[in-house]
Order: sequence, then structure tokens, then C-alpha cells
Amino acid sequence: MTLRPVALALLGVLLAGCGAVAPGLVQLRYSAETPAAAGDIAGFSWAIPREPRSLDWLRGGEPPEDTVTANLCERLPGLSAEIATPDPLTLIYRLRTGIRFHDGRQLTAADAVASLRRSADHSLGGAQAHRFDKVAGISATGPLEVTLRLRQPDPLLTHALSGNAGVVASLRYLADGAPSTSDGCSGPFRLAEWVPGSHILLTRFEGYWNQAERARAGSVRFTFADGPALINGLLDSSIEGSYLASPTAMVRLTRSVTGRVYFGQGDTLAALDPRPGGALADPRRSRALSLALDREAIARAAYAGLVQPTEPPATEGDGTILAAGASPQLPRSALDQARQLVAEAEPLSQDLVIQVGTGLEATAVAHEVLAACTRIGLPARIGEGRADLTLVTGAPTLADPAWTRWIPLVQLPNTLYLNHRITGAPTTPAYLTQPWAAKVGRSKH
Repeated sequence: MTLRPVALALLGVLLAGCGAVAPGLVQLRYSAETPAAAGDIAGFSWAIPREPRSLDWLRGGEPPEDTVTANLCERLPGLSAEIATPDPLTLIYRLRTGIRFHDGRQLTAADAVASLRRSADHSLGGAQAHRFDKVAGISATGPLEVTLRLRQPDPLLTHALSGNAGVVASLRYLADGAPSTSDGCSGPFRLAEWVPGSHILLTRFEGYWNQAERARAGSVRFTFADGPALINGLLDSSIEGSYLASPTAMVRLTRSVTGRVYFGQGDTLAALDPRPGGALADPRRSRALSLALDREAIARAAYAGLVQPTEPPATEGDGTILAAGASPQLPRSALDQARQLVAEAEPLSQDLVIQVGTGLEATAVAHEVLAACTRIGLPARIGEGRADLTLVTGAPTLADPAWTRWIPLVQLPNTLYLNHRITGAPTTPAYLTQPWAAKVGRSKH
């Protein structure tokens, strides 16, 4: 999952026009999963926040793209009947027999090799190329056997290939330039149509190799909706389900009589990202602000209690901020330490600038940040100018070390809304790499 910087003002977009939300209105309860489907259905509608830029996994990597392609395409480990490691520098994937792509062609090692080589090609600008940095060669060592030779051991490679790095498509599809008018994959759904600006329609692939995991729905129609349009569509059942990036959108939906809200364990943080070279470039100031923030208050005021506050991060000897994740405290010793750090740093020549828009949640976050600055004697203001802090949401990854400068605020749950007619969708971010829609079917409701 990639980083998604947003302006503080955008926090309130999903609830714009929905009225003020009382802090603590909804109690956060996690569900390990939604109930299994009781039977098949003809189809269901699902919303994603924007239209995908492409269905080519090489150019995807964001939730709108991955939510769709996860149901079209499959990954090398899942297509393998056996994975062997004869030595630390060799990985052998032996493919299952009888797997067919949506174009009718049968899967061979040549398809897998071409797909992996394409994903590994840095010149194509794919987001997954770094996953292959320890790979010396990819070759077909049999009609259904793919061998990866490594420069050095990589115990996480098979795990990485379970994501977009390991997507396998047909050689013919790749030779045609991976067009978005078809999908070239082997998953439980196939691309039926894409009407730009309107919808994407997937239909069940009747030739799917794993009939035990065949799609329960005959089709899934993806529409593009966000903000009030999404909430209203879910409430009036014109949209039957959606994963949402902001848990605050769920406050109104918890009152719905047409569906239910589910919260699952997520891997996404909301955090403050100090501008490089800005007022918090000195790690002592950044650490001081982190110690002074009342994350419990932010969780209540800005997110209606639908998030888990994070602990003020620890620091290494060089001052690098490290993420952490437990409930915070604001003991006097922490505030004293924060004030001492501010005193040790060079005085600021101008106020730290916090920029906000008109959203209720944005205002709540900004005022909590301003209050923290005031508590420790750090001059700051809310207003125009070059912002010293931005709000980011994303899952920290080793591939993007920029997250190490973050000041974590809260951990966001994976949030899901399902109409009472359907069930079966997972509550965790695994939906971004697994054919989650195949499990969605008729509920007992």
C-alpha cells in the first residue's frame, strides 16, 4: 500500500453535508470476518472512490485499481502446486495443470516468466520492480516450471510475489501491450465492459480452474463514488458495498437500516509529515511535538472514536523517529521532556504553520496540534503560508523510508459497509491482493 498525502482539509470531505458528528458516538469493534455467504446471487454493486487509471497491475498499486484487479488476476504462489527451495539461492515454482486464462489459452511457464520479467523491469516504471533486486535470473526450466536464481537469499520473496509483483497474465496479452480493454488473467472474474466515467462490469469466469472457490455472484458492477454521493448511495441501496478510506464516513452509516458497518484490523496510519527543511526539520522539535500531542483527544474529536490512538514514537540515537502502536499517555514527565527538547533546539525565526480548510475533522486535528504546540512553548499558528505539517495516511513500508519522519496520530481500521442483501467480503486489507469479490454472495438476512 502506498502513501497517500492529503491536505488536512480533506479529512472532512466524506461527511460534508451530513451534519456534525458527536465525539464518541460509535464504539469501535473489530470483526475478524463477515459472515460467509449462504448462497449464490445474480450480482451486486460496489463503489470505489475514483475511476481506475488502468487495470494494468504494473501501473496500479492504489486501492481503486487493486480492488478491481484483485478479482481478475492471480499471483504466482497461488498458481503453483509446489514451491521448492533446493538451496538458499534458488526458488522453483511448479505450476498447477489445467489453468486457463480468460482468453482460453492454457497457463504455461512462459506466461509466468514473461509476467515476472515485466514486473522486474525498472525501465517500465513499475512499482514492484524493487521486489526483484535480489533476483539474478527468471527462466522456464520446464513446461510448467519457473525458476528464480538469486544473487543473495531473500526469504520474503515468495511473500512479495503473493502481491502485485507476482501477477501472472497471458503472453498474448502482454505482447499486445497489456490493454485495459481486456485483462489477460485467470481469476474468478473476467472483464466484461468498462464504460469510462460510468462503471466497470466483471462477470463470473465459468472456466475458472478452482471450482471450490468459484465466484458466488454472477457479476460485480463497480461504480465510482466518494463523499456524500457514496454515503447516499449506500443508504438508498443503489450501491450495496464499499471499502472506505476514512472511518469518519461510517458514523452516519451505523444508523442505516439497509446495511451494516464492519471494522477490521488495518495497517494504515494517519500521521503528521513534517516538511523537509521546515520548522520541524530539527528532530528535537518533531519529537517534542509528538510527546505533547493528545492522541486520545484527536481520536475523539476528529475521528468520532473510530480509530486507535498510537503511542508517541520512540527515537534512535540519531533522532530518527520510529513508529509505535499502543495507547498514549500525557504524563507531566513527557511534557517536561518535550519542553526541554524545544529549549535545546535553535529558536524558530517564524511560527510553525498549520494549514486547514473548512472540514470539521480538519479543524479538530489542527486545533489539537496547535494546543500541543502551546503546551510546550513551540510558536505556531493556523493560517496561510507554506505548511510545515501535512497529514498523510498510508501503511509504512520499507520500500518508502519517508514514513520514518512521520509523527503517528492514530491507526485507522479497515472499514467496510455491506448491504443486508450481501455478505462474505473480508474485513482486512487482504482484499487488495485476493479475489475477495468471489466470496460475496447472498446473506441470510
